[in-house]
Amino acid sequence: MGLLLLLNPSGHGIRELEVSIPRVEEGDVRRLKSALGAGAFSSIQTLDVLVPHLDPEDVKLLPCSHPHLRHLELHRSGAFIQLDYLRPLATLPHLQSLTFSLQHSWQPPEQRMTFKELRSLKMSCHAFGGVGVFLAHVDAPRLQSFSVSEWHTDSNTMSTELPGHLRTLLAKCPSLTGFEWDSTQEWMPRVGYLGNQEAGAPLAELVAPLLSHRALRSFKVWFHGPIVSYSPADFRAFAEAWPDLEMFRLYHDSDEDGTWARVHQRADVESIVSFARRCPHLRSLGYLRVVQSESDPSPADESVHLLPDTPHWLRELSVSYVTHCSKEDSEEVGPRDRET
Repeated sequence: MGLLLLLNPSGHGIRELEVSIPRVEEGDVRRLKSALGAGAFSSIQTLDVLVPHLDPEDVKLLPCSHPHLRHLELHRSGAFIQLDYLRPLATLPHLQSLTFSLQHSWQPPEQRMTFKELRSLKMSCHAFGGVGVFLAHVDAPRLQSFSVSEWHTDSNTMSTELPGHLRTLLAKCPSLTGFEWDSTQEWMPRVGYLGNQEAGAPLAELVAPLLSHRALRSFKVWFHGPIVSYSPADFRAFAEAWPDLEMFRLYHDSDEDGTWARVHQRADVESIVSFARRCPHLRSLGYLRVVQSESDPSPADESVHLLPDTPHWLRELSVSYVTHCSKEDSEEVGPRDRET
């Protein structure tokens, strides 16, 4: 903690501070609190303090000790926070981005709260219940980017829970341009994944409310355990819904032998090219897997038809690997999913 004395005692010019303390004594924590609460650091705009445990009382003091905060991250193993403890942060007049982990209890706050200037929000929670409680009691009318990381025991409830939360999100945040979803199914050694891994609906159906939001510019999803199907039909729906899309990411874990994925998770070369062509502003495109079927035309034979007619904005294309689908698997998918 003594290293903080090396900083300019007047605090002038200090706008960003990151302190990481993975293991400390209680005395060190007290000294850090005292240093950060001093007037020398009152001008900080970005504060990222990584500690083993988060004291709600410290959160309450932030508006007084650091009134100029614009970016705040409250995260670390054990740093879960009740929704009510976020209320003081809503009084920060310049707060634009907030990151936090919600406690498992999902207790609704005593009163509604509004983050008037918030543009970016990243939250993590256990299951979709926490997302629902947050969206029902917190307003962020100028929010542009919403990121949620959730973990659950049964993926089969996705199709009934997620669409409702997305409708609420769009109704309360009409300026939304970025959506990020990281979904993890709980796993135990010698047991494997708990509950049903299949989501029960294809990707486009899971995020159907977003398809009516033409202003979306960034869409990123990661699935660790949940099995979500998709096909060229899903990508056609995305391209029609978001013609001004600039970033698209779709990553997921693979099933053990790859059979389910080859049949139900299809992104072939032609569908990717068609998707990019219909989103002319797309700059970054990422997939875990591209499927090449034995029944598909040779890329060399069809290359002239795949090339875009006009220059494209795409600058980054990331594909983890290409898998080959047998003719039998391709026939099981059906002709509707193969057309682009």
